[in-house]
This record gives sequence, structure tokens and C-alpha cells, in this order.
Amino acid sequence: MLAAPIYAAEHAEPIVRYWRRCCENAPDEFSSYVFFMTIPPSPAFPEVLRRRRVVVLAAVWAGTVEEGARRLQPLREYDAPLVDLSGPMTYVALQSAFDWVFPKGNFYYWKTVTLNCLDDDAIATVVSCAASSPSPGTVVGIWQLGGALSRRPPTATAYGRRDEPFLVNMDSGWTDPRASEPNIAWTRESWAALQRFSPGGMYLNYGSLEPEEQVRAVYGENYDRLVRTKDRYDPNNMFRLNQNIKPSGLSIETS
Repeated sequence: MLAAPIYAAEHAEPIVRYWRRCCENAPDEFSSYVFFMTIPPSPAFPEVLRRRRVVVLAAVWAGTVEEGARRLQPLREYDAPLVDLSGPMTYVALQSAFDWVFPKGNFYYWKTVTLNCLDDDAIATVVSCAASSPSPGTVVGIWQLGGALSRRPPTATAYGRRDEPFLVNMDSGWTDPRASEPNIAWTRESWAALQRFSPGGMYLNYGSLEPEEQVRAVYGENYDRLVRTKDRYDPNNMFRLNQNIKPSGLSIETS
């Protein structure tokens, strides 16, 4: 079951504070993401909404439709939404439900930062960053973490840092190559503005050309183990067009 009510962004701070309360003590079946975007000039939306800045209270309930409708209803009741895209949805359909937000062929530069809290100051900072984006193709969002994700030991998988309760993504997107410099600069400045709320983590899949020290910080104590894996299976660093873990250059015997 998907909830996706869309509200006007003019009153974003109280909306996000309300969303924060909805996430408190949420069961594992509930996963949510609040994000800011500009409605595209598409006939899929009413003309009055096109090019308007909005806040979307997106959430998924991984369970029965009936229980999901009840559990997600509070997100749809903050106020009368401009549009409500909520409804039953299969997992496969959900994976492509928001592909239209990131059209193929655009320019993109993304960064994320994990937060150790989401107090009113942090919310105000996120809202301010979102409002100052130079491109209508940019999305800024806050992911609710915690739950089953946070209960795995840090060394159980490659991804080590699991204790931060929220993550912010700044997904810049634009169409004119001449706009690259201001959009990249805005992304970096927004990331820097949120560092005072962060222990230094991020989600590498949403990163762009991260330096080695940032990659090390994300993997934490797992980094050296991953270097040993890289030494064994990719000592020449063929798979390097990513948030790269460089091989050490040591010769490691296979068995």
C-alpha cells in the first residue's frame, strides 16, 4: 500500500514536523520518505499544479492493503492535499512509480547525508536548502531509517553504519549544460550546511564522485575487509567507475 499525498510547499516546516511525529515508533512494515519537488509541466497533472513547489509525504506499508490503508491514513490527513496518489500498489510497480521525476538525458549531481537527529533546527535547514535550489528538476528528501535496518550488526554486511535515524538526499537535476556549475555548487553547499547534524555518514548509491576519505567513513570498520576482497577479485581496479574501494596492491593468494 502506497501513501503519496502532495501538499503545497509554502508551509513545509510544520508539514515535516507532522511527518516526523507519524514516523515515531513506526512498526517495521511502515517506511516513509518526505520530499520536496517541483511539479513538472506535464499533462499528467492539473494545469494549476504545474511548476508548483510541493511536499510529498510518501510512505509504504508492506502488509495487507486493509491494514496499510489504516496505518497510512494520518499522512493523508494533515490537510486537504493538492493531489493524492495513494493506493494499493505491487512491489514491482512501486520500483518505477517515480521514475518520471528523473527523466533520462538530464544532468544530475547527487549527495546524501545521514542525520543523528531531526529536530526543528535540522528540519528548518533542510527546508531552507530545498527552497534555494536553482533548478526545478531537483529533489530534496528525508528518508526515515531505523527499524530492521538498524538492528543488523555493523559487520554483518558491507554497509556498516546503521544507527542514524534519518538520511537527507539532495538530488540535483537540470537540462542546460550551462547550469552545471551553480547546481553542483548548490548541492555541495547544502551538504555542508547539514554536516552539523550528522556523524559523517551517507548513502553511497546517491553520491557523486566522493573522495576516498568519505568512502572510508561510510564503510567504517568494514573498509579494510572490503579492500582485501578487492585485492583478491579485482587487484587491477577494473570496477572503478563507482564510489571506489581501491585495492591495496598486495598479492593475496587464492584458495
